[in-house]
Amino acid sequence: MRLAPLAVSQAPGCHLNVYIIARVQFHAGTTGRGSSGVGLTAAVVKDMDTGESRLEAGAAVLADRGVVCIDEFDKMSMGDRVAIHEVMEQQTVTVAKAGLHASLNARCALLAAANPVYGNYDTDRRPQDNIGLPDSLLSRFDLLFILLDTIDRDSDQQVANHVLRSHQFNELEPSSRTCLYGV
Repeated sequence: MRLAPLAVSQAPGCHLNVYIIARVQFHAGTTGRGSSGVGLTAAVVKDMDTGESRLEAGAAVLADRGVVCIDEFDKMSMGDRVAIHEVMEQQTVTVAKAGLHASLNARCALLAAANPVYGNYDTDRRPQDNIGLPDSLLSRFDLLFILLDTIDRDSDQQVANHVLRSHQFNELEPSSRTCLYGV
């Protein structure tokens, strides 16, 4: 069974995608801002040496039978989000460009992380209103996780110290490699 969860987090630096990528064999990670529709699916590129057109696999094809993690999913343009509809529905990528016709396997789970529209999750509003993604796309996700950041001075100080330690010494002790968010 393939799952496509969407995690909505207001906690900066929660890095759920990093946690998942570290634990799966086949994966591809990308960000909403740094991804295009063809970068997620497949592209037809011209070979500079031969002048012939060839297919270049995108993240979903490269992660066949694995996990594709997309951070900042809410920052992705609408046109680029539409490109992954087929991946989420059919688990394939169909390409018909430059005389090339192909159907590529993209049997992968998709984990996408997004931030609330207004920066903070409003518990009085529906999840759809907080996320700001169209229902046609949200309905393709099997699970929706909402990760809330409760304001706690001691916990925030612990997270800040952890981040500073990890950058200062460039390596953490094995006991401190756990996720501070209880994931």
